[in-house]
Amino acid sequence: MGTGEELDRTAVRKRLKPEVSGVVLEAMDQGWRVKALGHGVKLFCPCVQPDHGTFSVSGTPKSPTNEARRVRKMLSRCPKFGS
Repeated sequence: MGTGEELDRTAVRKRLKPEVSGVVLEAMDQGWRVKALGHGVKLFCPCVQPDHGTFSVSGTPKSPTNEARRVRKMLSRCPKFGS
């Protein structure tokens, strides 16, 4: 899996820590796209609005719990997430 490839659910589970992959999989269910980015992934919002269009997720975070919390916070900025 090279950088820039769009990932499926299985690839996300393999690439990220369980705490983080759970949140990313929820985002995928809401229409977010996920692409490979080094050791992590990049999420692309289905809304494509300037204030929350894309962001990176670490594949090897120092604290997976904090990374999952950060991802969930970023996702909450999208009006489609959680609705």
